[in-house]
Amino acid sequence: MPSEASFIKHACSAVLLVLAAAMLSSCEKVVSIDLHQTNSRVVVEGIVSDQSGPYTVRLSRTGNYFEPSLDFPAVAGARVMIRDNSGNSDTLAESMPGIYSAASLQGVVGRTYTLDVLADGNEYSASSTIPKKVLIDSLYATPRQSSHGE
Repeated sequence: MPSEASFIKHACSAVLLVLAAAMLSSCEKVVSIDLHQTNSRVVVEGIVSDQSGPYTVRLSRTGNYFEPSLDFPAVAGARVMIRDNSGNSDTLAESMPGIYSAASLQGVVGRTYTLDVLADGNEYSASSTIPKKVLIDSLYATPRQSSHGE
């Protein structure tokens, strides 16, 4: 009759063999992502700062995932306006297809600016406040010890 130690050894070996077989024969599922083509979307890019202008807003369209390109079509003929919370406003003129430039707008710290765009019958709006500048009172560097002992 086998000893108790031999029985435990064989039982552990059997359990390990079953676990190894289960891990090696685990299920595998192929994940397929169905990427439908969608209509292109309007992309609005613009910055107003306290630096001197003129400020520009660029309107373009998203590209097709299945035909990657760095050429994003311009959105021409849109109405683009920027206004602030002090009652100032500027209707931007299209200087090139998809590029709209402000004529008289000047950014001021603390003011909130709202961008309104009407393109292809859709309205887009966003607003942001120019924050106060953070003054740096000191700057220093300390040497860092290398973890490799160099």
